Amino acid sequence: MAKATGHKGADEELCRLAAFPEENPHPTLEMDLAGLVTYLNPAARAYFPDLLTAGAQHPILEGLPQVLARLQNTGEKTLVREIMFDTSIYEQHVVLHGNALQIYLADVTERKQAEQALRQVKLVIENSPAVLFQWRAEPGWPVELVSENIAQFGYSAAELLSGSLPYLALVHPDDRHRVQREIEMHVERGDERWAQQYRLVTGEGRTRWVDSRMVVERDPTGRLTHYQGIIIDITEYKQLEAQFLQLQKMESICRLADGVAHDFSNLLSVIAGYGELLVRHLDPGHPLRQHAEEVQRVANRAATLTRQLLAFSRKQVLQPKVLDLNAVVANVSQLLQRVLEKQITLAIIPGEELGQVKADPGQLEQVILNLAINARDAMPQGGTLTIA
Repeated sequence: MAKATGHKGADEELCRLAAFPEENPHPTLEMDLAGLVTYLNPAARAYFPDLLTAGAQHPILEGLPQVLARLQNTGEKTLVREIMFDTSIYEQHVVLHGNALQIYLADVTERKQAEQALRQVKLVIENSPAVLFQWRAEPGWPVELVSENIAQFGYSAAELLSGSLPYLALVHPDDRHRVQREIEMHVERGDERWAQQYRLVTGEGRTRWVDSRMVVERDPTGRLTHYQGIIIDITEYKQLEAQFLQLQKMESICRLADGVAHDFSNLLSVIAGYGELLVRHLDPGHPLRQHAEEVQRVANRAATLTRQLLAFSRKQVLQPKVLDLNAVVANVSQLLQRVLEKQITLAIIPGEELGQVKADPGQLEQVILNLAINARDAMPQGGTLTIA
């Protein structure tokens, strides 16, 4: 996690403690270049009562001859290293002062444990889909803290912390007013936390949907100073949601098609029945016989359309039959012309010496219809759909 901070050295404090070792709460000792301990402050006597007798052989001073050699060879005056003693971690400051070594020991076990825990938390956060943030409650929402995994949106933490890119600049222009107004409403109501969904524009210029969970931070006087929380990329969820809504619409269309097909089928039964009665009662040479037969042919074509509508709604009972594939394609061609865009030309080339298949006509027509729709969607600029 990145955050803008300052750093102040401890040189002045180190000099003060060196000048007044008795006041130093950390173990402080002095030894000559031969390894003889010549001084222990109260803290050192309390922590390591056997230091005077053990001298340079004490575990806390292990490796000190090598440290002295390095200081003498390099001309350096100070060296800081970490050492382990029992279960504790100490930061050892070694200062070459004339013909003596001054040594200051600080127990940094808790700090090291905290640093390790922080590294683990940072690792978890950077591999998490949730981006942590903190913005100042000022125009544009300047970023004060953001986790490194903001990189998934095409930005670096340093870029946002620089102040040149406030968080509001990341929000999609069409969503900014709504997002700002919603936050103002939550603050006016006294809400301390809330959730929002809106779009971000990534560093590459793409649009991603995010779910934002925010809490407010106030100073001791109650004044709002910061917003903080997480944002999670929910673009895939939004896409699935849109697909689900489309499926719901298609289901409604299927139900409508099913209802229309059944009503149409009832009407066709009456028309076909009267047509059959007319054909039976009219002699072959009667001038109206031809019209009655045309009524029957139209009724049969309408029955085919009804079957196709039922297949589209997937409500048709399966009725496998031995079929001629050329005839099936010819029967469905009229519906295909309606489905295809005007800029798409339909070309049907009947197959020669095709064998027959046993299948449900409606289901087979539905397969052809689905393939035609897929081909149409793959040719937005138009083209030719050939069925052969």
